[in-house]
Amino acid sequence: MGDAATLGAACFVVAAGGLPGGSRDLRDARTQVEDGLALLLEEARPLGVAIAIEPLHPMYAVDRCCVNTLVQALDLCQRRDPDERGGVSVALDAYHVWWDPDLSADIGRAGREGRLTAFHVCDWLVPTGDLLMDRGMTGDGVIDLPGLHRELAATGFVGYPEIEIFSSRWWAVDNETTLRGRNSAMAAIKTGLLAATAAAASLASTTLARSADQIPEAQAVKNVVLVHGAFADGSGWRGVYDQLTQRGYRVAIVQSPLTSLADDVTATKRVLARQEGPAILVGHSWGGTVITEAGVDPKVSGLVYVSALSPDKGETTAQQYEGFTTPPEFVLDVGDDGFGYVKAENFKSGFAADASDADAAFMRDSQVPIAMSVFGTKLTEAAWRSNPSWAVIATDDKAFDQRMLQHMAKRIGAKITEVPASHAVFMTQPKVVADVIDEAARSVSAKAQ
Repeated sequence: MGDAATLGAACFVVAAGGLPGGSRDLRDARTQVEDGLALLLEEARPLGVAIAIEPLHPMYAVDRCCVNTLVQALDLCQRRDPDERGGVSVALDAYHVWWDPDLSADIGRAGREGRLTAFHVCDWLVPTGDLLMDRGMTGDGVIDLPGLHRELAATGFVGYPEIEIFSSRWWAVDNETTLRGRNSAMAAIKTGLLAATAAAASLASTTLARSADQIPEAQAVKNVVLVHGAFADGSGWRGVYDQLTQRGYRVAIVQSPLTSLADDVTATKRVLARQEGPAILVGHSWGGTVITEAGVDPKVSGLVYVSALSPDKGETTAQQYEGFTTPPEFVLDVGDDGFGYVKAENFKSGFAADASDADAAFMRDSQVPIAMSVFGTKLTEAAWRSNPSWAVIATDDKAFDQRMLQHMAKRIGAKITEVPASHAVFMTQPKVVADVIDEAARSVSAKAQ
C-alpha cells in the first residue's frame, strides 16, 4: 500500500481471496472479505490510495476470489463507503465478467456511482485450454470488447484499458513476435476503441449495450407505462427503465400524487394519453390498484403486477388484506392528517431488506406519504378481467402476506414469476421485472399479429 502511494498509482487492485482451507461457506468467506476491506480502507485513506475490488470469474470462487460479479463488488463498495467518501472502487476485467447477463446495467450503475477505476482487457478463446494461462490477445476471442469500451465510455470513464495476457503460448515466444501479435489483434478492435472515445461526449448519460435482444421492428407493443406504489415515487423504476429502453422500448413513468385513487388514476391516464400506440401498464404495490382501475383505457394491451394489489370491481383495496396477516416487520406511521409513512426504524426490514444500506436510507428519507383513505375506496373497474396479466411476486416481501400475493395473482389468472426479493423488488431486481414486462409485450404483440 505504501509502494502504491509512493508511485502515485491510480488504484490498488484487490483480488479478494477464496474459501479458507477446509471451508464450504462462501457467505462466510465474503463476510471475511468485507471485514478485511474495512481494515484496508483504514490504511489506504490516509495515504490517498484508492482500493479497486476486482471480481474474478466464478470458477475462481474457491481458490482465488469469492467476489465474482460486478454487482457484488459494487454492493461491497457501497456497504463500506455508504457516504461516498471515496477510497474504494471497482476494477473491471473483461475476461472475468463478460458472461454476466446483468453486466450492462451494472456498468451503468458503476458509472453513476463514480466507482469505475480500472479496465483490464484480454479475450476469451474457444476452446479455452486453461482458465488462467490460455487467454487471448484482444480481438482473438469471443468477447465484444468494442461494445464494452462503448459502455464504459458512455459512463464517462476515460482511463486507459490495461491489456494483460496470461498465456503460456504467448509467453513462450520471443518479444517481437508477441508484439506483432498484439498489434495485429489490436487492429481488429481499433475502430471500436475510436468510436467509443468519440461517443463519450455525446453519450455520457447513456448505456449503449443491450442487456437483452432488441425488440423486433414489427412488434406491435413498444410502449411501457410504470406506476409506483405507496411510500415511493417514480425514481425507483430507474433500473427497469434502463433495462427496457436498452431493448428498444419507449418507457414512461407516472408520478402518482397518492392523494386519492381518482387522482392517481387521472395521473396514469394522462401519461397513457401521450403514448403513440398500445402499451403494457405496470404497477407496484398500491400501483396495482391504480392499474386495475386505469387499465381499461383502450391503449392498454396487458397488465404487469409487481408485488401488487389487484382488487375486483366493487371491492376496496383494504378488503384484499382480509384473512391474511401482514408480517410484523411492516409498520406504518400515520399522522393526524391521515397520511401514512412506513415507520423509519422499520423501513429497511419491512420495505427494502435486500437494498444496500445507502439506497434503503435514501428511500426511507424520500418517502411520499399516502392518504390512508385510499384503501377504503371502491373500484369501478377491474382491468384484469379484460386484459391478460402477469405477476412478479417477491418471495421475501414483508409488506404482504405471501399467501395474499399468491391468492391475488391466481385469482386474476396472472402468469406468475417468483423472485427472492423484498417489497422493493422493482428497484432491487430490475432485470427480472423488465424480463416479465418484455415477455408481456412480446406475448400480446404475437397474439395481435
